[in-house]
Amino acid sequence: MYENAMQHYQYQEDTTSWNQKEERRDNFHNENARQIERRNSCHQMMDFDGYSSSESLFE
Repeated sequence: MYENAMQHYQYQEDTTSWNQKEERRDNFHNENARQIERRNSCHQMMDFDGYSSSESLFE
């Protein structure tokens, strides 16, 4: 049962157009970059005043 489902999934992946695969991969990378950026700006803010103050967020 599970194996059949896997084969079916594999088959659908193979018939997906190359462009759609590329698009999905780009979206994945963009989301990753966004998370890293968010993390970095958080660290910078904390380094700046020693703690994350809500005032600096909304200035």
